[in-house]
Amino acid sequence: MNQVYCGCGLYHIYISILKAIDDKKNGRKALLVVINDRTKNIETLIEPLRSLDLFEEVLSVESYTLFKGLKKRLGIFKYFFGRAKAIKKEFEERNPQILEWDAFIANAEINLYHVVKSRAYFIIKYPNNNFRMMEEGTGTYVQTLSWSQRVLRKYLMNYPMLMGYDNNFSEVLVQFPDQIKSPILRKKAVELNLEELEVNMTEEEIQRVVSVFQDSKSISTMTRRKRLFLHNL
Repeated sequence: MNQVYCGCGLYHIYISILKAIDDKKNGRKALLVVINDRTKNIETLIEPLRSLDLFEEVLSVESYTLFKGLKKRLGIFKYFFGRAKAIKKEFEERNPQILEWDAFIANAEINLYHVVKSRAYFIIKYPNNNFRMMEEGTGTYVQTLSWSQRVLRKYLMNYPMLMGYDNNFSEVLVQFPDQIKSPILRKKAVELNLEELEVNMTEEEIQRVVSVFQDSKSISTMTRRKRLFLHNL
């Protein structure tokens, strides 16, 4: 099945590349959506990422800035009870290129890093898709969403539960599943084995991946794992 990866940081991109290599070997097509208004200069990676020939396309989208002044623009009532519709509309107005991939995304599993409001568009637009939350950092392990917050967002505001709590998130991929604090998310936890993904890469694949991120540093004397880790985080 098609795979969509969406994130805003170098770590997100790195994991997406590793997953896309595995996808390609197993006959799956992948789309990478890079949120461009969070990490400085992240757009400079777009063309190198395209050159990897792993993704059907690498889309650069604006998302975080969409929420600046949103409450003021909508008004309090509409912000609480019509937010989902407004987010979908504004996201597509600012990023019309996403609509060209609507059919692909509709038939994909969607993998989101750090499922905060900047990723809400995908949950709103594709409520019937299967979602995964990908490990983002320590926040994935320690964050919680109270019962009142879940009820308020899902049933009173008609707004998706974030951080992997929504029902269409079947899995939470993390390196250490047993360290997740939330019992709800722990039940969805699946091990993300980065070492296995890296070990299965060929030397040529390693060189191509590192070339996306490296500056002028030599990689010839580094060990296989160190080359990947140091140049991509």
